[in-house]
Amino acid sequence: MIIESEFRDVNSLSENRKTPTEPLPAEKSTKPSGKEAELLQVLVIDDEPAIQRLIQQTLEPNATVLQEFGLSKETEAYPLEEADLVILDYKMPGVDGLDLLHSIRKEHPKLPILFMTGFGDLSIASRAIEAGASEYLPKPFNPDDLRAAVSRWLPEFGTVSRKPADEFVKQSAESILTESQNFLVAYSRDSKEIRGRVVRFNSRAVVVEIPLASEIIPGTELPEAIVTLGSRSMEVANARIQSVSLLVDRALVEIGLSGIWQVEEHEEEELTPDLFAGRSDLPNDRIYTRFSDGLAERDRIPAEVRAPVLELAYLFQEIADDLNLIQSKVGEQPSDHLKLEEDLIEDAKARFFPAITEAIGRFEWAAEEAERNGLKEEYERFAQKGLFPHLLCSPFFSRIVEKPIGVPGDYDMLGQMLGNRFQGHSLFARILNGWVLHSHPAKAYRHRVALLNQKIDETIEWSSRLDEEARILSVGSGVAYEVQKFVQDCDDQTKIHFELEDFSRETLEEALRQFDACQQAADPDGVRISFRQSSVIELANQARESRKQELPAKRYHLVYCAGLYDYLSDRMCRTVTNYLYDLVEPGGQLIISNFTPSNQLRNLMTFVLDWELIYRTVDHFSALMKKTQLKGNFEIVTDKTGTELYAIAKKS
Repeated sequence: MIIESEFRDVNSLSENRKTPTEPLPAEKSTKPSGKEAELLQVLVIDDEPAIQRLIQQTLEPNATVLQEFGLSKETEAYPLEEADLVILDYKMPGVDGLDLLHSIRKEHPKLPILFMTGFGDLSIASRAIEAGASEYLPKPFNPDDLRAAVSRWLPEFGTVSRKPADEFVKQSAESILTESQNFLVAYSRDSKEIRGRVVRFNSRAVVVEIPLASEIIPGTELPEAIVTLGSRSMEVANARIQSVSLLVDRALVEIGLSGIWQVEEHEEEELTPDLFAGRSDLPNDRIYTRFSDGLAERDRIPAEVRAPVLELAYLFQEIADDLNLIQSKVGEQPSDHLKLEEDLIEDAKARFFPAITEAIGRFEWAAEEAERNGLKEEYERFAQKGLFPHLLCSPFFSRIVEKPIGVPGDYDMLGQMLGNRFQGHSLFARILNGWVLHSHPAKAYRHRVALLNQKIDETIEWSSRLDEEARILSVGSGVAYEVQKFVQDCDDQTKIHFELEDFSRETLEEALRQFDACQQAADPDGVRISFRQSSVIELANQARESRKQELPAKRYHLVYCAGLYDYLSDRMCRTVTNYLYDLVEPGGQLIISNFTPSNQLRNLMTFVLDWELIYRTVDHFSALMKKTQLKGNFEIVTDKTGTELYAIAKKS
């Protein structure tokens, strides 16, 4: 497989190995002195391919990552003798990471083990350290944090960003906030400031990472606290430090939340003496702006329209109360508690999914009523206040808030739709995440990947009959999971060239990393993949230029654009469609997608998550396509849920 890039030097992803730094104390490194010049071996025991790839991308080329997908309870099943360090996950199908940690530590007392989990609470971290883990890393992890942790236990590892290990340690201890959009700032009653990076967030607690130098005492009240997740800031009332877990160079602090609301976009007034001017008994009403503005805003929203938000919030709280109690009991089970938790998730799906879906349906109706009455902005604020504390338990919802939808097709969100859907820090978080990733929009995306794989197979069959290399262009490609799936399953006889074009440099860089990882697992000789960065404006300019040419310089057997038209005006859609149709070889196909108003979560996405799409009905989209070169030479199909439609045209 040949990987090419027109937007940067591909080799910049694979810098040469850096010079080792001064070693840490000898007992932390198990590497014999005779092997110091050899590449380090890091064994990863985790059942999630996405996590495996991310760890591999983070540590290579400075270390060889040995990946274990065939999980076993027996330590003999793993190449521990070859490993210089182990990264071990907690929750895996049929395998308890803590039990496996005990076994590994018993047989390999000096082997560094980094224990990683996104599940449970800080008690898991404490139990892992007590069981012999060298260090605890929460999921999702920051790549710099992982490199720093590996450097602490294997000083000869070096780093891919030219920073020695001791600088990484210093950075993670003293500059935690510099590379994170998710952080907390809080003040105790004696005005001591606490700053930390948010590791996990839910409606009951937030876990933050802080420097060891901070004075943190369990039970401390935090009357002032603001949690910032990406572009969102939320003010917390009456927070309290619940527990503290000390790691090598930092601490994880769990802070309980008794109340939370989004910070309003109005200028706060300080409590200065002039606010009390002329009043000897009570303060001036101006200091009650939050209460007064909130009350006035709620009064403008009819009670029957407010009710579905409150009902949904109550429902989430009731489910969380039940599941949190159950989870506390599960942790007390002497053995096999992971299997018990998996069974509980299956039971909770049948019990809670229908109730959530029904309540969401009432919310969707209420949001439409609010918009019809000209109360869209007021309802957005009201819904976000009520639902954010619950929805942000879900890693999927949190990712949407953390990474604004200004860059559509975020690879992490799309990857979650294709991966393990029951992710989260608690049973409630996993149920909520599972529900949203079983909803119609997520099903529609999985259908999209399946449909595109089907069309890729048809294209290869047709081009092979012509004895030609199949040429396929994806516009707005994202990380192209459908192409990754194809590469992993195809044989060496296939001759195909994928050209992947996207508007986000970050997305293309991630795509390059993911395809590099794919290449190690599957490297078919006949597959070429090219990456190109292009903006929507450049696409429109190319479309205008194409009108001056009778035929484009290069044409493709298959062209598809999935996920872009949801953000384009009708006029731009017509322009881009004509341009893409010109790029198709006679006999080839053009595929274009658009979300429909039947989206089950349309108003939740719009009002609560600020995810604005341009929805088009089948009739609207069909009429739009008839005004292009496609004319009547296309068919409209939808996925089973009716959430996404496709115009599929075969060029005569």
